[in-house]
Amino acid sequence: MSEGSLRYILSARTPNNKKMLEYCIAIVLREALLGLRLIHNTERIHRTFNQGDIFVHIDDNATDSARILIKLAFEALVYDHSENINTEGASSSSPFLDVKGISKWGAAPEVFGKDNDTSTQKSDIWLLGITALELAYGDLPVRNREDLNCIITKLREKKRLPISLEKLLKKKGIIKKTLDSYKRKEQAFAEEFEKMVLICLREDPEKRPTADQLLNNPFFRQRDMKKFEQFLLSGKNPGKRPIDN
Repeated sequence: MSEGSLRYILSARTPNNKKMLEYCIAIVLREALLGLRLIHNTERIHRTFNQGDIFVHIDDNATDSARILIKLAFEALVYDHSENINTEGASSSSPFLDVKGISKWGAAPEVFGKDNDTSTQKSDIWLLGITALELAYGDLPVRNREDLNCIITKLREKKRLPISLEKLLKKKGIIKKTLDSYKRKEQAFAEEFEKMVLICLREDPEKRPTADQLLNNPFFRQRDMKKFEQFLLSGKNPGKRPIDN
């Protein structure tokens, strides 16, 4: 995969340029979901779904409709080269938690903190929701699980995704007032995206969709590969090659 993982692709960008627009998120997560559905159909569990497992390839010799391939890596620890990822210029609000361990500190409630592996296919769907948040905001500004739980709880309460997650954590005591101040005309994200994320982050795993059901979500109807290619090329450093391919 010529461009490496999505985490690699975004790692060298400035903080603001790490954020993916919704149509890009729809494209990469839809393709990753196709892989996740295949895994689930064979009665297996991914367990580590995150942007470091989503790989991108650009075929310069292919036609426009087939230039880009997006694949989900599965049980591919050989790809874990994050110690070599360029973090120069990273935001001061970058998470203090290890991005390599996001599937542990960001695990579904039924999995987090358990001594035994209690992962299910619905736990993978939770991780997809966490990945969607990370792609939308560039980083998850969390220092511990309490911060993550605080963010998710407040997002569920108002069924909205604010412009900044940092503001939610800085104002824990008046979070309701902060969220009430957002009017629909000032929303930061499309309603389809908000709903998709929130159904993935439902507390009860039985109420989360399957990968197959999620593929039919209206959010994933967006498929402008040409624009996605432009996004990839806009931040590409021609002097460097990916190390996690």
